[in-house]
Amino acid sequence: MNKTLARIRTAFKVVVAEQSYQPNNEISTSLLLSPDELPGNGWTTSGQREMSAHAFKKNNPIMDRAKTMKSTTSRRLIENPSQSRSIIDEVTPLASATDAASWVSSADQRLKSNLSKVGIDVNDFREIQEVPLASVGVARGFEYTLTLKKGPKASTLVVANVDDVYMSVTCGSFDEPWTFDDVLNIARVQVMKIRNMKGKSSD
Repeated sequence: MNKTLARIRTAFKVVVAEQSYQPNNEISTSLLLSPDELPGNGWTTSGQREMSAHAFKKNNPIMDRAKTMKSTTSRRLIENPSQSRSIIDEVTPLASATDAASWVSSADQRLKSNLSKVGIDVNDFREIQEVPLASVGVARGFEYTLTLKKGPKASTLVVANVDDVYMSVTCGSFDEPWTFDDVLNIARVQVMKIRNMKGKSSD
C-alpha cells in the first residue's frame, strides 16, 4: 500500500471514529491542558479531536475494557507560531491503573507503527533513561526526529499514567529543540491538571 492511500484510509477511519457517539468525551477533554495553563505567551489551540479510545485497536484486552467503559481519547494541538513550537496533548481514561501503566509500556511501539502507516519517517529514535516525573505510576520519555515537508522536526515525548489515566505530551519544533527540562515542566502541569480534575469529580 502506498503512502498516499495509507493516509487516506487513516483519515477516513479518524472521521468515522470522531463521529461515533461518545458519552464521556467531556470528561476526557476536561483533562487536557489549555493554552493559558502553559508557561510563556503566544500559545493557541490549533486543533482538537475526540474519538473512541478503542477505535484503532482491535483484539486488545486493554482497549476491550476501555470500550466497555465507553472511554474517549482526547487530543489537543497547541502551537506557538512565533517560536515554531508545538505541543500535542493527549489523555485516555482506562479501566484501571494497571491498564494505563501497560499502555505506557507500549507507547513507543504504537508511535512508530502509527507514523509508519501514514508514511512519516521516524529518525534518531532513542529512549530517555530517567524521567523524574513524580505522582505518576510509570513514566517514559523518547526523543526522535520526523521527516516532514517543512523539514526535520525534533520531538520529545513523555508518557505516563496518573492512576487510571494514560497521558502523553509531545513537544516539537522545526527550529531549536526543546530542552528535556522544559518538556518535563509541561508534563508536570498535565499531571497536576489530571490530579485536580479527578479530585473535583470525586468530591
